[in-house]
Amino acid sequence: MASDQRKHPNKRTSTQLLASKVIHATTELLEENGPQAVTIRAVAARAQVAPMSVYNHFGDKQGLLHAVVEERFAIMTRALRDISEYDPLARLRKAGTIVHELMQANPRCYQFMWTTQPGPEARNAFTQLIEIVRYGQAAGAVIDVDARSLANAIWACVQGAFSVEFLHGAAESTSSDRVTQVNYDALLDLIERGVRTSDDHST
Repeated sequence: MASDQRKHPNKRTSTQLLASKVIHATTELLEENGPQAVTIRAVAARAQVAPMSVYNHFGDKQGLLHAVVEERFAIMTRALRDISEYDPLARLRKAGTIVHELMQANPRCYQFMWTTQPGPEARNAFTQLIEIVRYGQAAGAVIDVDARSLANAIWACVQGAFSVEFLHGAAESTSSDRVTQVNYDALLDLIERGVRTSDDHST
């Protein structure tokens, strides 16, 4: 396979470019009007490619949506992996901030993502959150409970807060940005107080 790719670099590059254009077009349509707007023909028209090319690479509408979901979670995974804060609680808060910023940038995409069956990239993103929790536990800053369960509770809080924002239109209204951020900061404060070890609850 590697030998074939070296022999035909232009073919490989053109395939990657096509996939990138199609995923980008699908993301735009999903963000603009929800999953009902995503069709093979609509995506092909937006990406300026032949419908058959979309069929050949992604199969059907579900294949397109799956590709978008995987890409969005891959972006989240990389962002969480790149967090460099040394302080455990600051690292956890940074994770919450990153996820919220990603969701605000593409609210309809992320609202759809939360309704899908978790794929490999969703599990990778969640694994990064578990590692952040374990980092805090190893430092004695986060309560010593099952890391996966605690990460799941944090994940649910963040997802739930965003869902409320989305349902009330805050995620799409620039006039509500400041209020939304204040509310989300309060949620992060609440999470931080909840996960601190007893020695840290007074700080």
